[in-house]
Amino acid sequence: MIKINRALVKRYINGESVVPFKVEDLENNPEFMEEVLISSKDKKYYEKCSTAVKGNFDFAIKIMTFFMEDKEFVKEVASQFISNNPLNEEDTILEEIDDDEEVFIRKRSQQINELFEVIALAAIATLDEDYVARTVMIYNVECEIANAYVNNLSDEEDLESFGYGFWLIQENYANTPIMLYVLAKFMLVDILEGGTTETIEDIAHRKFRNVLTFQKYGITNFLLDVIRSKDSFLADYVTAHTDLLAKYVEQCEVAIKEWPSYILKMDLARRKSVDSWIAKFKLKFDVPDLPTDAILKEVVDELGLASKFDFSELTETSYNPRDVMALRFKRDIRQVLTILYSEYLVNINGKTFSLISQDNSN
Repeated sequence: MIKINRALVKRYINGESVVPFKVEDLENNPEFMEEVLISSKDKKYYEKCSTAVKGNFDFAIKIMTFFMEDKEFVKEVASQFISNNPLNEEDTILEEIDDDEEVFIRKRSQQINELFEVIALAAIATLDEDYVARTVMIYNVECEIANAYVNNLSDEEDLESFGYGFWLIQENYANTPIMLYVLAKFMLVDILEGGTTETIEDIAHRKFRNVLTFQKYGITNFLLDVIRSKDSFLADYVTAHTDLLAKYVEQCEVAIKEWPSYILKMDLARRKSVDSWIAKFKLKFDVPDLPTDAILKEVVDELGLASKFDFSELTETSYNPRDVMALRFKRDIRQVLTILYSEYLVNINGKTFSLISQDNSN
């Protein structure tokens, strides 16, 4: 039993006598070599480590973490660990999916758990394509297993609470916290970036009437709400690991700075939609001379949307209020505007009121 102390570590680093110990015994001791590498901050001592030390899980994780900034070295430590821990033929890293419910909560060997942790840490630290691909493969398999689990559920409440299946992932990766962290990160990408054309910025504008309300509510609270609406178990996990939200917090901060320009961009898009709809209306009913601008201004004023339109060049200011096509156009354009500008309007007792004011239009 080698008793590790600073004096012994210092003597080894300085190339002095380490009697009563043998150098090869020290270099075969993971705790000792860990102290040497961390105390000296010199990666050359890694080459002096024995094969057994390089294949030691605790040693590999601590050294990879300590030298996290050196991506190539981290990859080397991970590679050496993996090559020194070959799986037996009966071991499988990823189980085949089965309809049998027993497959959903699985137990892996300690060796596989350790391999998972090293692979996950290497992926986080280096963003190396090979290690990232391995973690993506694991995530995709877990998603398939989650889908198979959902197919076994019959209760709608269970289906709703299951969400994206992070609960199942937590159950299966409770003993591999680094891999669990990586899988949570992938699921966040699915929820906040994938499978929809709606961006975080779009969701923020749909949820908050103005930027001050957004800032008061808080970016983190907003993001957790979005996540919780998809998977409550993942939201709880992210609450304890808010660093996972760093990229999305930055996106929200940009959205806050660009809030007025987003409003302007959306208003321009809405106005184009209105103009397109009016052109199609005139063509469909063959009413090229219908004074649509005059009717549109009247409806816009009634809905309190005057700040969203420019009628400064309007020349036609009147129309026959009894004209059948004018009445139809007025009815239909009101419906179009109500849909397009729904976040600015509220219906109370059958009457539509505007929420736009000089204070909160941006």
